[in-house]
Amino acid sequence: MISGKINHIDLPIENTSKGLRMLKTGIKGIGSAAAALLIASAAPAYAGTEVEAGVHHTSIAKAKSMMVKNPGVALDLARGAKHLIEGKTGEATRDRLTANWLEGEALLRLNRSEEAATIIRPALAAASRSFAEEKIYADLLRSAASLEGRTGNSSQALAFFMMAEQRYEQLGDARSQAIVLQNIGSLYSRAKEYEETLRYYSKAATVFSDDAILSLSAHNNIGNALRGMKRFDEAEAEFGKALVIAEKMSSPILQARILTNLASAQQLGGAVDQAEETANRALGLAEKFAADWTPFIYGVLAQIELDRGNLATAEEHINRTFADVPLNTTNALFRDFHETASEIFELSGNVELAGLHTSALDRLNREASEVRLNV
Repeated sequence: MISGKINHIDLPIENTSKGLRMLKTGIKGIGSAAAALLIASAAPAYAGTEVEAGVHHTSIAKAKSMMVKNPGVALDLARGAKHLIEGKTGEATRDRLTANWLEGEALLRLNRSEEAATIIRPALAAASRSFAEEKIYADLLRSAASLEGRTGNSSQALAFFMMAEQRYEQLGDARSQAIVLQNIGSLYSRAKEYEETLRYYSKAATVFSDDAILSLSAHNNIGNALRGMKRFDEAEAEFGKALVIAEKMSSPILQARILTNLASAQQLGGAVDQAEETANRALGLAEKFAADWTPFIYGVLAQIELDRGNLATAEEHINRTFADVPLNTTNALFRDFHETASEIFELSGNVELAGLHTSALDRLNREASEVRLNV
């Protein structure tokens, strides 16, 4: 049988400056070492700390360039930049907010939403007071929107995204505007509003399309929408295009995430053996480079074994998905795996645990449906 669960695992995308190139890849649209040096050399120096100022600007630039490929490295770089300008004032205030934004964004990408909230929310409040007309405020609005979406506040997420999109348009930053339009599309995808999803991705491509990261994100998240519409062959094709870009970027983290989505589409389309092979490829990458992502791969493996009727193996996999995860506070990434867990535990006779997963699924469905009120 095909279980019918649709996993919406979206890829966050990076907000780097237009025209940068990714370190050692030559792919347009991603920050590079050369760009980092340019930013550092143009940075204002603070009295008595010229060398330190250059170092922290270089760390910020490198954090931006690494955000998609390796958010763990970006996190360390952002925290290092914060340490270098601790206690500084003047221009350092904006740089500190930028470092906070990068730290929070990296934590989001590492699925550490609670930690991200302690960084992003205060930084957004500070930026709204002093830098409301500048790009850093729009950047923080976008990250705050992603945070609210992860924690189930879909209406607030949509409001923040809309505000960020308007500010990027006013600033003439077409690339960042296109990123936010894709983010809005992903939010509608989680709410299973797939026509709206495709509309926003089409609008994003109209605003700005000449960028590898935007192309990767578009293929991945359009694939999510097509999977939700049960157009599995088309979804696989989109995930395949995204995977090619991730491989060219030499990013095992992105490859693991896209392979997870691809495995899900294959499983839903009935190709369970192929899906298992794809999921195991994802698992091999994640275990080495993205341990926080492994629960979601085990969720797909549980769905594969449930389709095969291997209940014991399915239960083993789904237990790994929810190991040490409080069921009453899970975020949207776990939504479809709650449905899988509910079915598995009901079949195995653990009615109480099945009920807990059903309650969690109902909660996340209610939160996601809030987006529909804002169409």
